[in-house]
Amino acid sequence: MQCAHYRWGRQDYLGLHDVPVIDIEQEDIDELARHKPDLIMMDRGFRRWMSDDGLGRLAPTYEFPHASEDWRMTLRKSADLLGRKDRVQDVISQYEYKASEARRLLKRSVHAQTVACLRISALGISLYSGPYHGYTGPILYGDLGLTPHPLVQQLSRDAQNAILSRKYLKLLDVDHLFITFDKRHSSWEGEERCLLDAPEWRSLPAVRSGCVYEVDFLTWMNYGVISHGKKIEDVLRVLT
Repeated sequence: MQCAHYRWGRQDYLGLHDVPVIDIEQEDIDELARHKPDLIMMDRGFRRWMSDDGLGRLAPTYEFPHASEDWRMTLRKSADLLGRKDRVQDVISQYEYKASEARRLLKRSVHAQTVACLRISALGISLYSGPYHGYTGPILYGDLGLTPHPLVQQLSRDAQNAILSRKYLKLLDVDHLFITFDKRHSSWEGEERCLLDAPEWRSLPAVRSGCVYEVDFLTWMNYGVISHGKKIEDVLRVLT
């Protein structure tokens, strides 16, 4: 299989052009109130961004009690709250069929070749976890049946990700490497990409063979049937 370095930018595949964007880090309650929501749904991590009790005065609120990795439960509960329980199983079944077909194709094309996913920022490198935790592991190693590099399990264990020092970066002799850049901690444009000039990076087997694939940050660092379906499409594009 021929490999190359792929890069994809943000894509408007979500079909959410009319959904307002609200900066929850700025606790913009007034902006949220202006849109007069009928219902506010949030996960457990939301309150670290917006803890104002005024949310309950804007609209009825529901906080999902389970981890975001359990996107099927989130989708079922959302359908229940919105009165669309008739559609939810079809959506889940379509995703599972898509994943199973992709798994079949990948089994032929990559066999036991190893895979890892990195999130890179100016602060450092995060290696994402195995099949049970995080934004990527349940999709790459669970739904798609790809083989994680040994460092994935060794370093992340039960966490969503683990900081990858340069010492361990040298040991990442993975066959295929998915990477995404987090620009939020950069003081100037492109700072997060300085790693690509490091000798430890240039010596990696995946880099030398061109099997590094840059993917969209918002798509891959997210949960849900839409983003996970797009991850499957990205994987198939480069590994089949």
